[in-house]
Amino acid sequence: MQQSESLAKSSGKIDYMKVLTPEEFAVFSKLRDLRKELASKDGVPPFVVFTDEQLSLIVKQKPENLGKLTAIQGIGQAKAEKYGESVLKILKGQNETCRETI
Repeated sequence: MQQSESLAKSSGKIDYMKVLTPEEFAVFSKLRDLRKELASKDGVPPFVVFTDEQLSLIVKQKPENLGKLTAIQGIGQAKAEKYGESVLKILKGQNETCRETI
């Protein structure tokens, strides 16, 4: 059983601040802000755009293109085409920031 699964089973809710590294959580927070913005624009609840679990998997897996984004459970072609470029921009911005600090 993975750490996130055990946290979910013990409390019913995952604390992503504990599951993700501080760097990952910073990206996760940016993705949550994006999700809120996209959901508001589309008039849907945020979880319809992406769930917290999907956002955490995006942060951990760092997909580099839409194809890799669709490999994450629950993210199909339509969702990737609709929201994927915005997600990839955030991830790309983080990767560039990491390279600049090296």
